[in-house]
Amino acid sequence: MKQETVTPDRRLRILLRVYALALLLATFISALHAGILFGLGDFLTLLAHWARLSLGGRPADILVLLAAISGLFVAHITEASMWAAFFWKSGHLASFGDGWYFAGVSHTALGYGDVVLQKPWRSLGPICAINGLLTFRCSTATLFLVLQMVWQHRL
Repeated sequence: MKQETVTPDRRLRILLRVYALALLLATFISALHAGILFGLGDFLTLLAHWARLSLGGRPADILVLLAAISGLFVAHITEASMWAAFFWKSGHLASFGDGWYFAGVSHTALGYGDVVLQKPWRSLGPICAINGLLTFRCSTATLFLVLQMVWQHRL
């Protein structure tokens, strides 16, 4: 069987396509995260109103905060799973499990380095990490606002 040779032009096109897909995924995840934050804010407002009437005081505050943390946790797990599927389906890692581990380590900026992508794909990790850092920072700001509103009993 004849082995196919990859020309430099074809290699560049493949490289650009994969990086374009990674940037599209990062943009999609950022937009999704923004939508989740706004949706979570609306949900927490309704939950707080109901919980204050039903539970009153601190139990309502605890429930609202727990709902915020849980919602953000699920959002970040989902977003890391999208990166895992990307790494696996694009052929950069052998399994979804490997993709999940690499995406989790990159998305949270832990950066263990025990699983790495082959050259020239290594800089996909920092794209995933930057996306994770930005979404985690937005989540942190959201939790800060929720805590502030809970302490002031405005939520």
